[in-house]
Amino acid sequence: MARLDSSDPKIMTIIESQELLLKAVKANRLAAAYLIIGAEKDERRALAKFLTQALFCPEITPGSLPCNHCSACRRVAEEKHPDLFIIQGEGVKGFLSIDQVRRLKSEIYLSPYQAEYRVYLLEIEAIRDEAANAFLKTLEEPPKTAIIVLLSQTEREFMPTILSRLAKIRLPEPPITVSSLQYLTSIAGLSWQEPSEIFKLAKEMADSDEDDLKLLLKDIIAGLRISLEFKEGLRSGQDTPEAMVKIAGKAKNAGELRALLEKALGRRQDVLRGRVTTRLALETLLIPLSEPVKKTLAFTKRA
Repeated sequence: MARLDSSDPKIMTIIESQELLLKAVKANRLAAAYLIIGAEKDERRALAKFLTQALFCPEITPGSLPCNHCSACRRVAEEKHPDLFIIQGEGVKGFLSIDQVRRLKSEIYLSPYQAEYRVYLLEIEAIRDEAANAFLKTLEEPPKTAIIVLLSQTEREFMPTILSRLAKIRLPEPPITVSSLQYLTSIAGLSWQEPSEIFKLAKEMADSDEDDLKLLLKDIIAGLRISLEFKEGLRSGQDTPEAMVKIAGKAKNAGELRALLEKALGRRQDVLRGRVTTRLALETLLIPLSEPVKKTLAFTKRA
């Protein structure tokens, strides 16, 4: 069975993640803080609540799951247990603010009301600069009666010093829509020798309505993550859409593909904040993806 640590973990299904957390609970080998990344928001929260039920359920035995029918399990499911606290990030990006960290620090060292632990679920995507050091201090001096679980789509916005204090659980990315997959197939077929096709596709994509565009940007990022997983050997060719295999082939190594993913995440935030036009953001992503595989392979051989 996989081991939880602060390094970059392999992708696990929800069931595998539940088994891993349950084993940690029963062996009393819990981390002080976890980071659950990937999947949909509801799936991340459900996994965190499963961990909370495993901690709180009085009916649990070495060979069983949380019972789901006792008072503790039901109140966790309903998010009404007095020892379960859910903190939502502020703003569009989901920042953890300094005020939220101060409130967390004022409460987290208190004794639990009913369970053995106080569990804090933090649904955030980033931490404001002024809050990061204060939050890091809490992670460095964790109370013995509290567990913090960060729930985020990606770890990209968190400082390395914070990430090093978190046990990571990486879930599979959400499925890509059919329309987005068609665009990704078109992206995989782009060539830098035909720039007009790049700009034509960027314009077509940018002309989508706002909701479709947000979903498209999200799916492009998901597609790049899938390509990166394939490049790193975390998924087989059979489990990877052909478009994602082709995109992976355009990068000479995983580091190059990871850099492109970082750029895509940044461009998406730029669009959401209105700092760049959608068309410009798409063009800056499509151009690096347009190099033909043959050229990339030739460069690799010379290296």
